[in-house]
Amino acid sequence: MKKIVFFDADGTILDIKKGVPESAKEVVRKLACNGNDAFLCTGRAFSFVPDEVKRMAFTGVIANCGAYIEYRGKVLLDKEMTTEEAGFSAAILRENGLIPVMEDMFHDGIYLGLERLGLI
Repeated sequence: MKKIVFFDADGTILDIKKGVPESAKEVVRKLACNGNDAFLCTGRAFSFVPDEVKRMAFTGVIANCGAYIEYRGKVLLDKEMTTEEAGFSAAILRENGLIPVMEDMFHDGIYLGLERLGLI
């Protein structure tokens, strides 16, 4: 019977100081080699996943708090906020005394205060 196993990145397979242990790499590789699926499941934008993790033998990725899903190299979901949604979200955060920070999934961008989007 085929198995599907989900792996979190931060603090699970990835130690920010030590990297990914060889044992974790081997488990993911064995799962895939045996016909099972191994998914990286992270709240991070995929562009902020370290290369060491991206190079692992994952058959799928769920990233950006579920807004991005990829399976066997095919993108199944890529839900980005519209400019209007980003502006609305930023306004609510500011109204509550918070500084909006948003990530660009693929261009390695991070928008602190959303100045680059022209939303302030």
